[in-house]
Amino acid sequence: MSLKKKKSLKTWVFSLKETIKNNPDFAILVEGKNDKKSLSFLGIDPKRIYTLSGKSFYDVAENFEKIDKIIILLMDLDDKGELIFQKLIKIFNIYKINYDTSFRENLKKYKIKHIEKISKVFY
Repeated sequence: MSLKKKKSLKTWVFSLKETIKNNPDFAILVEGKNDKKSLSFLGIDPKRIYTLSGKSFYDVAENFEKIDKIIILLMDLDDKGELIFQKLIKIFNIYKINYDTSFRENLKKYKIKHIEKISKVFY
């Protein structure tokens, strides 16, 4: 990754971190524990990062319905992650859960397919 892209990715991470830190109404949803570990390693509060690991999409939606947060969807950018992302959007719309996809959309320009790899760019 070029130095310019690395700096831009660092800005993306900073923006995500600040959004979570300064907005108690936001939380992040990732696919698995390694994704959560990677984001935590970058300084994002692990208590605000939720994983899908072992849960049905409907169970996840019901839990988010109860806590009334805006969920930042950060599924991997591979085929499996895209499928999960599309299913979650449909289910979240049914449950009327507020979600944000902007961070995931912005991540596409860095050609990083897996959330767990983000921290490896810097360390």
